[in-house]
Amino acid sequence: MTIILDKSRLVSHINDDELRLTLTKSLDLVESVIKNYEIRHTKFLNPYELKNLISILKRIDTISYHESGGYDKAERKIMYIYPDYFSPEDIKSEISMIKITGNFKYREVGHRDYLGSIMSLGLSRENIGDICINDDGVYVILQETFKDYLIFNMEKIANVRVQKTEYDFADFRYVEPEYTQHSVSVSSLRLDAVLSAAFDISREKSQNLIKNENVKVDYEMIKSSAKAPSPESIISVKGYGRIIFVDEISLTKKNKIRILIKKYRK
Repeated sequence: MTIILDKSRLVSHINDDELRLTLTKSLDLVESVIKNYEIRHTKFLNPYELKNLISILKRIDTISYHESGGYDKAERKIMYIYPDYFSPEDIKSEISMIKITGNFKYREVGHRDYLGSIMSLGLSRENIGDICINDDGVYVILQETFKDYLIFNMEKIANVRVQKTEYDFADFRYVEPEYTQHSVSVSSLRLDAVLSAAFDISREKSQNLIKNENVKVDYEMIKSSAKAPSPESIISVKGYGRIIFVDEISLTKKNKIRILIKKYRK
């Protein structure tokens, strides 16, 4: 019996247009798996996309799935989808890791520099997994299809010549990103107030960033300035970087709320 997916129904609860499109594309792959008994995989998805996709895949019979980003703490991952008579060990990995090194002694280079340089070669964000900055180099995870293309075409990052080589995942050791802790005071736990204090910008500026869909909390696009982030929420702001809202600490004598945030250095 042929199983027909009602994709519109499966994503009907999703209000975010971009997320709905991503999930619908993933369901196209699921449909192919069911009809043709083949193994398929998505492009790289962030944790919010993965969470929503898994909630849908759980409702579909005759398939199995697993996610992989190359190392245990990976944020961005590929979802492999296949008939349920396969096991994860049967599935060929479709991702590679490239190590990039260069003489950045006189130039501070961060995550955005690496990502921007890679995307300038024509790769889209969904083709690229995590970018891990360690003391001995930068490790880029990407779809295996683009491995050789990146190695042969990337010459510079921030005008610094770089060397590239494929790297074995088994030899990779994850290093937690460096961050600084800051205690700041806010009038409320609203998102716009937190952004204003964390990035030292006006409340109006932070509201405009949210309104223009430049702010994500735990990878979800947030459109309401009134939303209060939960403890340990990851907040990313386009053009400004990423912070972790750790938690509220105490009340000040002027009845303001003192909060603790972490700012990534790179």
